Amino acid sequence: MRRGGLIAAGLLLGLCPAAHAAAVEAELIDGTGVRGTFAGVRAGGDAVHVRVTGEEGDRLLPSDELLLLRFTASASATAPDAGSIGRDPPEGFVTVWLDDGGRLEGRMVDAPGPGLVVDSTAGRFELHREDLAAVRFGDPRAEVARQALEEALRRRDAGEDVVLLFQDGRVSTLKGTVQTLAAGGGEFTWRGQTAPLRPERTYAVVFAARSSPMPAPPVRCMLIDGSVLAGRLVGGDQQALELEVHGSRHRLEPARLSRIAFASARVTWLSDLEPVAYRFEPMGGARWPYRRDRSTANRPIRIGQASFDRGIGMHASASLDYALAGSYRLLVAVIGIDAAAAPRGNAVFRVLVDGQERFSSGPVTGRDPPRTIRVPIEGASALTLRVDAGEELDIGDQADWAAARLVR
Repeated sequence: MRRGGLIAAGLLLGLCPAAHAAAVEAELIDGTGVRGTFAGVRAGGDAVHVRVTGEEGDRLLPSDELLLLRFTASASATAPDAGSIGRDPPEGFVTVWLDDGGRLEGRMVDAPGPGLVVDSTAGRFELHREDLAAVRFGDPRAEVARQALEEALRRRDAGEDVVLLFQDGRVSTLKGTVQTLAAGGGEFTWRGQTAPLRPERTYAVVFAARSSPMPAPPVRCMLIDGSVLAGRLVGGDQQALELEVHGSRHRLEPARLSRIAFASARVTWLSDLEPVAYRFEPMGGARWPYRRDRSTANRPIRIGQASFDRGIGMHASASLDYALAGSYRLLVAVIGIDAAAAPRGNAVFRVLVDGQERFSSGPVTGRDPPRTIRVPIEGASALTLRVDAGEELDIGDQADWAAARLVR
């Protein structure tokens, strides 16, 4: 497959104009929020502002102050994994993960050249090897295979492609090189031999990572059907926003959107930092690790009904130390007991700054809703996250610091 860019042809997203203004909730990087209706995007040069109309009138929100923009009327229609879990996927349907963080669902069609063409719910896309992170052919409801795919995506390296075969409830993993991939299958080199890739036996293909990672696109737009389009906001009004994806402009109507995630240069995710120390103090024989962007039990982070892509998972009693350069002003996180352990769990979340306690949550149980915390850390050189067991010893104390971030 030749190297190249991403080409979108005829991206038709909702041809009918919106009947009314879309209700939105804007979450800012400092943990505060703004509610209102979406009133458009103002873009000029490097400055991008989202306009939200609330009770106090119009408010222009700079993109570098935004973390998420949720379209509340459509949020309930969004599934956690591309919308196809829980029902039979159409025959020949695939899910394609892109290297820029995008995701498409649709059918692969024969291409005139060496590229991969997908007729997705978001339009037709011509893709090249450099654009791809993974292609899933198998049923997303196959839990064992789905977990194997998630793990392979997290562990992508620049050395080899990975093929996941799924048969009789078991997953087999092969590492090698994908030579070709098209609607009818492809070829895969494994241990010096070339073998056919048959979609009916191949659950997924995970492509080797780039040797130099791509810069994160400024925004990722999540559609209600599970598609994700990554790019740059370049304008728009109340009826639709305009997104530039690899040089091509597309109009996205609010009725098709679930949320927009913004990449701010003022935010450092705690899970991207290497801690200087981790200490776990077990009450029994089990030894729980801390995990990045996963719960301590190695599941997606979820508190109550809220799911989070980023964060730190820990178990009481434990502490995690970070060295800071004194350049941050806030620690922001959503704390709670992971939903996988609820309603069990009773723990106390603490934040220490330069050795002094700056925040203590009091008892947090598995029955409590998510809670946003904002802890001042201006000038700090050392930060410690600590979780102590509460009144129920450490049973079920799977503590999440969801969306934990440092804000400049």
